[in-house]
Amino acid sequence: MHRFKLFLLLTPFYFMGCAALYVPDSRSTITFEDAGELHTDVSLGSSGFEIKTAYSITDYFGLGYSGSFSNRTNDAVLFKPHKHTYNELIGLINGPDFGTFGRLSLTIGAGSGSSSAYDDYVGNSGEELYTEGKFNRFYVQPTITFKHDKITYGLASRFSTINFSEFSTSVSNNRSSLDGYYFEPTFFIRTAGEQFRFILQVGGSSAIDDASENAFNHEVYHISGGVSLDVIEMVKKISNQ
Repeated sequence: MHRFKLFLLLTPFYFMGCAALYVPDSRSTITFEDAGELHTDVSLGSSGFEIKTAYSITDYFGLGYSGSFSNRTNDAVLFKPHKHTYNELIGLINGPDFGTFGRLSLTIGAGSGSSSAYDDYVGNSGEELYTEGKFNRFYVQPTITFKHDKITYGLASRFSTINFSEFSTSVSNNRSSLDGYYFEPTFFIRTAGEQFRFILQVGGSSAIDDASENAFNHEVYHISGGVSLDVIEMVKKISNQ
């Protein structure tokens, strides 16, 4: 299947297609200026509820956590029913600044989770299809960020490898292992603010090769929005009041 190319031409029909077992979460786009910063992003979107938090150990290195949780029902309007739970650890590396506003950074993540999807029918057979599996994911994500006085924006390009284990469907009792490799670029934007910011992400996910495209269904587009909190600065402000 060449789902990504087809989706670009026939967007309305994508949402009527097969339920996605892999639903990409939002990208980790937290940046920091100095050691001792603690940032938390909370968002909602096509991948459900998400929380990402990171602490800068030095000016150039930080560690964090990312969680994504979704439970779409049969009443979902735009997307097929889907459920997943995913947790990961992330490492953030601040790279060099360039130009007046630009900065390069690198995020590395590794985690595990479970996912399931449900379709009302399979082709013209009239059968119901339930698919589930446990999976591990590892990714490397270079990010270009441009920071201005009132807005921060950039491009995060995530390269992910995903392994589904104990993969099974309602029409097959065979449990197997499947691998997929994806390129997942995303445009992000943050409003300016010392302790509180609004965030928005719009991106995509494309299988790198035909084997990954055919391994398991995945959603092509991602959108999410939420808030970003500078936790330590918020605590300091509240304490000084």
